[in-house]
Amino acid sequence: MIPEGDRELLTLLPPLRRGRGYRLYAQNGKRYLDLWQQGGWAILGHDPHRQLLLLKNTLSRGCLGLFPQDHHRRLFQALASIFPERTFRIYRSFERLEQLGLWDNRRASTLGEALLMQEENPWGSPGISAKQERTLLLKETSTADDVDSVPQRRGAFILSRLFAQRKNEPLCPMVVWRPFGRKERTFWDTFPVLLLILPTGGLFQPAVLAVRRDWDEAKFPPSDIIPPPLETFLVRGIWDIQRATPLEFSHLFPRTLRVLDNSDLWIRVGPYVWSRSPGPLPRYAPVFKSFLEEGVLLPPHPALPIILPREVSKGEDALLARLFKELLGKRSAP
Repeated sequence: MIPEGDRELLTLLPPLRRGRGYRLYAQNGKRYLDLWQQGGWAILGHDPHRQLLLLKNTLSRGCLGLFPQDHHRRLFQALASIFPERTFRIYRSFERLEQLGLWDNRRASTLGEALLMQEENPWGSPGISAKQERTLLLKETSTADDVDSVPQRRGAFILSRLFAQRKNEPLCPMVVWRPFGRKERTFWDTFPVLLLILPTGGLFQPAVLAVRRDWDEAKFPPSDIIPPPLETFLVRGIWDIQRATPLEFSHLFPRTLRVLDNSDLWIRVGPYVWSRSPGPLPRYAPVFKSFLEEGVLLPPHPALPIILPREVSKGEDALLARLFKELLGKRSAP
């Protein structure tokens, strides 16, 4: 999920000794608050107890090879609990997805991330002007009032039309789905293929596709066989995100969100914070370094979302508010 050539920022992080919750502890004694969370794979923290316990029990039973077992069925049941009207393909990695011609990491964009912003920027579909989008919408609706009555669907509708025109392209159009983001099922039903970012603690990063049943399933090769311990780990993570307590992040981060939510630089949906104009990596590197010096780990690429932890101290909230306020001041300076 990290574009090629951008991992160099992670080399600035000293060797780590352990991870607990949303904090990373380096061998030199320094502690870092993790706002990257492995791109979302560690959104439940770095020591998901129930997942680790289940993994330990699975390992203790042996039969770790690719034998027929019940874990595969349980994994598909867990996925169906999120999107019951879809079929699923599971590939062992994004590299595998590239080999199949379904993904190109060099061309990967934040298309799916932009969709999460549609409520803020309803006419902001990539590659199409507001006038063009409205014209297309009016062809599918009876009046202009119909268009304006469903603002959250405007961008979604156009992108689904664009997808329909791209079925024969070698790359499959995918929209990223993240837990604790947008919850409206009708919004996600618009898109034929969802790429699910699920909690694995960073242990592995499978490419899990949720495919709408009216889409051409023949386009997707059969799922890979995933080792049972990893399947078990993923199943537990899926159930854990569904059972997680809903959080009000404005209560967790009162100071930080006063800065973020009142600025034109960022857009937030739940715990996810995107830059409105990420800019090139060289311009982002000093920001990454300055936060790291203060004990905060940002995503190693500007197009990836900052992910707010599900628990934080008052001191950490104050620190983040100060850092983002300073960054806002630098961006606003002439």
